[in-house]
Amino acid sequence: MTSNVDDFMAVAESAEVHPGIILVEDGALLRDEQEQIICTAMKAIRIECDTGRDLVNSALIVVIGGRLAFVDVPESG
Repeated sequence: MTSNVDDFMAVAESAEVHPGIILVEDGALLRDEQEQIICTAMKAIRIECDTGRDLVNSALIVVIGGRLAFVDVPESG
């Protein structure tokens, strides 16, 4: 999990296979806000796993305001 979105996205895009990353767009969160983001992200990942998907070659992007989005990294296609 990182707020260094640009650098870690570039690393993930260059890898053939990676275990998945969580990207947080806001790097200025307080500790309790970071803990809440982690809990929210873990719940979202658990739901993905329960439906048969995992985070391999994916990124969970946490946008300011708490919105979540799973994207393939590198993009499939």
